Amino acid sequence: MNVYVNCCPSGYDSESDLITVEVPISYSDEVLAYARTLSDAYGIPNDRVLKDIIKESVIEIERRYYERKNRQTKKR
Repeated sequence: MNVYVNCCPSGYDSESDLITVEVPISYSDEVLAYARTLSDAYGIPNDRVLKDIIKESVIEIERRYYERKNRQTKKR
């Protein structure tokens, strides 16, 4: 499953690119189940919840990567 996600903050007017995130087939059913559960609980459309899950996952992965990279730089 391919999902296109814009990770720019709201109100960002400069150039931006969309990120293509490919969710492996083995995880897609699990991710969709989480999205449906949250959608039913909060009354938000399924597609919006799915994009939010993936967007927050990408942001968290970037944060961990930069945190790890900064730690390695400080040790030198």
